[in-house]
Amino acid sequence: PPTPEPFTVVTLEKVGIDQFVQAPVFTALIFVFFAVIEGKGLDYAKNQLQTTLVPTLLKNWAVFLPATFVNLAFLPNELRVLFLNSVFFFWVIYLSLTVNAAPTAAEE
Repeated sequence: PPTPEPFTVVTLEKVGIDQFVQAPVFTALIFVFFAVIEGKGLDYAKNQLQTTLVPTLLKNWAVFLPATFVNLAFLPNELRVLFLNSVFFFWVIYLSLTVNAAPTAAEE
């Protein structure tokens, strides 16, 4: 539940683990998963990871660092899933557009 003081070490640890451990791993897995499922192969996935992962993570952190902090620090337990799922819904749209973007001339 939210605490009287939202700026706690526990909140910082939870946000840090979520965003700097879990997010990079799962974002990379999404890129690899879609490349393999769509038949583009591991070389395509490797290229996409090299060219797209860092910019995608930077955008992820711009969205989810504040969202995760607000979620953990201020929202009651019963609203946390709804709040993050709402944010995640729009993030998945963005990620889908990123994964399926037409390759630029430099990537071809």
